[in-house]
Amino acid sequence: MYLFNIQRFSTHDGPGIRTTVFFKGCPLKCVWCHNPESQRPGPDVMHNPERCVLCGRCVSGCPSQAIKIENGTLVTDPERCTGCGLCADECLNCAREVAGREYTVAEVMDAVRRDKTFYGESGGGVTFSGGECLTAGSELTELLRECKRSGIHTAVDTCGFCGTEALAATVPYTDLYLYDIKCLDPELHRELTGADNAVILKNLRFLKDKGAAIWLRLPLIEGLNTSEDEIEGLLELAEELRPRRVSLLPYHNTGSFKYQRLNREVQSFSPPGTEKLEELKNRFEALGLDTKIGA
Repeated sequence: MYLFNIQRFSTHDGPGIRTTVFFKGCPLKCVWCHNPESQRPGPDVMHNPERCVLCGRCVSGCPSQAIKIENGTLVTDPERCTGCGLCADECLNCAREVAGREYTVAEVMDAVRRDKTFYGESGGGVTFSGGECLTAGSELTELLRECKRSGIHTAVDTCGFCGTEALAATVPYTDLYLYDIKCLDPELHRELTGADNAVILKNLRFLKDKGAAIWLRLPLIEGLNTSEDEIEGLLELAEELRPRRVSLLPYHNTGSFKYQRLNREVQSFSPPGTEKLEELKNRFEALGLDTKIGA
């Protein structure tokens, strides 16, 4: 399995102090994604032009001849780049880095167990995130099983776009699902994420029927998925499912620099205003739902 980060002492991905394990690969391509390096299943090479002195060591060190200096700028051909990381090894200024490497279950568990004391004291645990962690299939299930054997609270942060069988395999070993709903209109969902949402809603109801604990997470991007029709639909869905928590997640642009480092176009979006967020929070709370602004 490929991961791009194991973040210790996280407080935003479930209850308490957590270790968040970020998997590479995602079946959705959300236009606002703040971790674009998570989307491809394999490694990505990121380039920081602020550190680059155009020495050319990466050019000569690339076995695929994917890098060249053109008009005073370092250019990488994504069709040629294999993500081998040899260019990063050659770079003396750390201007190139590889996002993502292969891990074994044992390696991940070694990292997870390191902070077990903090989990117990804070009511925390481990969150498997991404990208989309469910793309790891049996390896994710094995990790969850090992965590339960070790007495560690488990959370799965998912977009829900997966086979129901893969999701079902995680249920016996998962204490909490952090379940993202991007929007409800199928055509809009396809436009914003590249995929339909029928499977996502089916899997969400499957978890509800299984009695799983769910935190419903709603990313909110002004002008994209914050229309009154969308909000009314989300309120109806939340009232039907009665999740343990609703998290309203206003858009943030903290990952915009990553697009530049991946040589991809940066798109600009905005969060809803403070007053609108408070109004939405009040509307969900009026249904008797524990509602938070932010993760």
